[in-house]
Amino acid sequence: MKNIRTRKNFPLPGLRTLKTAVAAVLCIALYALLGRDGVILAILSVFICMQSSVNKSMRVGFDRLVGTLLGGVFAVLVGLFYAPAIPLWLFALSIGVGIVLLIYICCLLNMHESIIIGLVTFVVIAFELRTSGEAPFLHAGNRTLDTVIGAFLAILINFSLFRPKEEKDVEKGSRNQKTPKKNGGKKRKKRK
Repeated sequence: MKNIRTRKNFPLPGLRTLKTAVAAVLCIALYALLGRDGVILAILSVFICMQSSVNKSMRVGFDRLVGTLLGGVFAVLVGLFYAPAIPLWLFALSIGVGIVLLIYICCLLNMHESIIIGLVTFVVIAFELRTSGEAPFLHAGNRTLDTVIGAFLAILINFSLFRPKEEKDVEKGSRNQKTPKKNGGKKRKKRK
């Protein structure tokens, strides 16, 4: 019978995995401290925004923010044009029209990476508004804030804890670069 797998055969979790867990735990702690609802969306934002580098995290965080804002605006528009008591078929039709318009606008703005999160945000908020009875602007604003909090924590943790080596090397390299000498760094020949 073989022994328990050795470390060589059974790799430990990577740093990105650990940073994702730390950021999610911080989200839960922050929301508990603030007594705020919506921690699930903040944690989902952490999952999406925690990338292999800080730059990638920032880019994904920006795309997520744009998609969330667009999805929230569309959900508010749908929420303003119906009462929770309208027939489901009319609500479904408004969701379909919103999906087409949201994809079209993201494509026009060349924000293709924001499409999926925009659609998810739109549908989630629209359905929540249909059942919650909360004011559309307040609800969409709170969900957008949850997304921003999660993205911010993901970027902060990715930047603070065990930054990827290549980012440190690039930063160190830019600090160690010598300023160019006059004459392109060429030595002058002495005249005899």
